[in-house]
Amino acid sequence: NNYYGLRIPVVLCSIFITLILALFANKQGFSRMSMYVFIVFLSTEFYSFLFGRFYNPQIFCMLLITLIITSIFSKKYFEKNYAFVVGFLCAFMVFGVYVYTFYLALAVFIWHVFQAISNKSFKPLVLLCLGGLSALIFWGLYFYSFNIDFNELIGNLAAHGGGAEEGVTSEGISVAKKLLLSFTQIITTNFFRYNLYLLGVFVLL
Repeated sequence: NNYYGLRIPVVLCSIFITLILALFANKQGFSRMSMYVFIVFLSTEFYSFLFGRFYNPQIFCMLLITLIITSIFSKKYFEKNYAFVVGFLCAFMVFGVYVYTFYLALAVFIWHVFQAISNKSFKPLVLLCLGGLSALIFWGLYFYSFNIDFNELIGNLAAHGGGAEEGVTSEGISVAKKLLLSFTQIITTNFFRYNLYLLGVFVLL
């Protein structure tokens, strides 16, 4: 019952994320050496190193996002009817962990719509929606059981805009421009900028 114990779930999440991605890469046909390099990279990369040691909701979102993406791109996704589980995870993540992951849930839904039209099969889309509905029912029962005021919850979420509203009021920067600037910075960032350990290994080699 201390701060070290509080961080244990975060450490476990970071380990699970690394192992899930490594196993997924192995199933996609990557060599074992590529898996080892990938594991070393994620273990030493600055942001994943940081997220894996401090308690924050983002690490749990990263775990759910990892499960969702690896499931969708699995070769047996449509054969095993994973769409229900993916739908549940998307809604569970948005409404129970971090509401700003809605962009991923929306992208998954749109992708399933295109797949349904292309393959002329709406079964995965229906399963996805049923999974999302199941998560909504779960959280609805949870809110009701603990007497959580849903309107107050929505108000608290609306009051937190992720910092974008500050740029609009203080500097006159639009939200779209700020998002574009952030996206540009991500694309132009040096691959080794936050991973000096791996950079040192390549330099020595």
